[in-house]
Amino acid sequence: MVGWIPIKKMNWKQSTLFLCWYFEQLGYKVTRLPKSHDEGGDILLEGYVEKIVIQVKHRNENIGRRALQEVLYGKKMHDATKARVISFSPFTQYAEKDKKKAEIELWNLEKLISEVRNHNICYPIE
Repeated sequence: MVGWIPIKKMNWKQSTLFLCWYFEQLGYKVTRLPKSHDEGGDILLEGYVEKIVIQVKHRNENIGRRALQEVLYGKKMHDATKARVISFSPFTQYAEKDKKKAEIELWNLEKLISEVRNHNICYPIE
C-alpha cells in the first residue's frame, strides 16, 4: 500500500499501487503487470465473470488515442473482457470520441474520485 498520500498528489507508481489496493477492496483478484516489455496494460483485474486490463496514465500532457491502442493490445494479450484507461490527466477530444467505438472505459481523475466515494472507500483525495 502507498500510505496515506492523497490521490491528487500521487506519482505514477503510487497511483498504480493505490489502484491495485482499491480494486482489491472491491473484491477483484489484482495482478500488477510487469513494466518491462509493456503488454498494453499495467493492472489486470479478475472478477467472477469479467477480466479487465487497465492502462494507468499519469503525465503532464493530455492522454490521446495511443493509450486506447495500447490498452486494446493489452485486452487481446490477456484475453480480457474489458479494457480501461485510468488517467490522472485529461483525455483528448479524440480519445473521448473514440472510446465508445473501441469499447474502452476512460476514467479521468474526477471519475476515479467519484468511484472511490461511491464505493465508500475512505481515502484522502486532496
